[in-house]
Amino acid sequence: RKLRSVGMPVVCLTTDLPSSRRSTYVGNDQYAAGSVAALLIGNGLPKERNNILIVMSVPFRCQQEREMGFRRVLRSDFPYLKIEERVISDDRPETTCEQLIRFFETNDHPAAIYNVAGANRGVAKALETVGKAGKTVFVGHELTNNSRALLESGVMDYVISHDFAGELTAAVRWIRDNLNGATAEPPHSQILVHTRYNCGL
Repeated sequence: RKLRSVGMPVVCLTTDLPSSRRSTYVGNDQYAAGSVAALLIGNGLPKERNNILIVMSVPFRCQQEREMGFRRVLRSDFPYLKIEERVISDDRPETTCEQLIRFFETNDHPAAIYNVAGANRGVAKALETVGKAGKTVFVGHELTNNSRALLESGVMDYVISHDFAGELTAAVRWIRDNLNGATAEPPHSQILVHTRYNCGL
């Protein structure tokens, strides 16, 4: 806000924060990314009642928008699938694993897990600990060396990602153009879906 008050352009990257009075947002349509996750899980499960677990960490707007898109598609396209509960993660693999193992000890095991947050390794370790790795549809975000290894091992089924380098380039280009008087909003970046067969970095 201080930078905007002196005319300095500010870009939110990957996750938005409109209340900051930022100039623009560069990144995915996160609502659509959550919708994609719901479609992947819905198509990956049998057409019968099943439970889905959401893992998220509250602070980021991108996670809230992903969850909204996810819930909308489940309601409209897969009404027999129910979101069992949300596990709130701190985006750390160790504590995420511990939280999930405690959840599994007191609840029926979900047919699918949608990790809206970070710490895909923690989710994977929990699934491996309870013997459900490869038996639970597991969808998460952000293609990294860790999530690529989880895809290749079959623990994760899908990773929803984006072209981060392209977004950085678009952000710099937008700042340059804005300083030259242009005000057009940048388009959303493309949503990418990775499987074990197309997860090269």
